[in-house]
Amino acid sequence: MKTDQVYSIPSIFFESVKNSVSCFIKPYTNAQKVDKAQILMETHVLSFLLEGEKSVILPDSKVTFQNDSFILLKKGNCLMTEKLSGEGGFKSLLIFFDNDYLLRFFKKYNLALSSASTDRGFSVLQKDDLLNSIAYSLLPYFDSKKDLPESISELKAEELLLQIVDLYGTESVSFLLDHLQAYRDIAFKKVVESNITNNLNSSQLAFLCNMSPSTFRRKFIQFYGETPGKWFTKKRLEKAAQLLKSSDANASEIYLKVGFESLSSFIHAFKKAYGATPKKYQNS
Repeated sequence: MKTDQVYSIPSIFFESVKNSVSCFIKPYTNAQKVDKAQILMETHVLSFLLEGEKSVILPDSKVTFQNDSFILLKKGNCLMTEKLSGEGGFKSLLIFFDNDYLLRFFKKYNLALSSASTDRGFSVLQKDDLLNSIAYSLLPYFDSKKDLPESISELKAEELLLQIVDLYGTESVSFLLDHLQAYRDIAFKKVVESNITNNLNSSQLAFLCNMSPSTFRRKFIQFYGETPGKWFTKKRLEKAAQLLKSSDANASEIYLKVGFESLSSFIHAFKKAYGATPKKYQNS
C-alpha cells in the first residue's frame, strides 16, 4: 500500500460488492510493511490479527495490538500501520458488517442495546481459546480461493459476535452503531411532531417514546429549546391561525382540531399570543 493513496475497504478486496450484502469475511496477508496507509473503512470491521502487529490512528486516539488481541473498528477514516512478524509476514482475518447487520443481530438474539457512549471509534479486546478456534475454523473455507457465501459469512460472524458479547457485554459491540442515537432521535421527533394536535400530555408522550416523564422533558428541551407545554401551545396556535385565515371556520370549530381542551382556554391563549381574539384576527 502507498501512503499517499486512499484505500476504500472492503471494496478493494472484492471485484463487485453488492449493496444488499451486509456481511463479508476475508483473510488478508501481506509480505511488506505498511506505514500510515490512508484507509476509508466503508463498514465496521472485526479484525483478528493472526501474525504481525497493527497500529490504527483515529482523529483522537491511537492503538497498537498484536495477535493476542483483536479490534472492533467503526467505519470511517483512519491511518493504518502493519508490521511484519519475526517470520516476515502479516496475516489477519477481517469480518466486515454494516449497521443493518448489527441491528438484525441484536434483534435476533434479543440483546439490549447498551446506552454507553458511541463516541469511541474502536475497541481492542483480548482473545480467548474459543474466539481463536472460531477464527481459525474459517480459514479452510478460503483454500478454494473463492469468496465465502453470504449465508456462511453471516452465521460465522454471529458466532464470533455472540462470544464477544458473552465475554465483554453488549457495549463491546453496540458502540459500533454510529447512527443508533440518530435513529432514536428521529423516532423521538416523529412521536412529538405527529401528535401536535392530539391533545396528549407529557406523560402520555413520554410513554409513547418509552421514556420516563423527566427524561422526555429533558430531551424535549434539548431538541426544541423550550418546555413541551410552551412548544405545543405555540404550534397549536400557529395551526389555528392558519385555519382562521384559510377558511371560514370559527373558534368553536377549530379549538378541538388543534388540540385545545376548551374553547375558553383556546381564546385566552390565542389572544395572548396574537393580540386579538380568533374572530378579530380572522376578520382583520
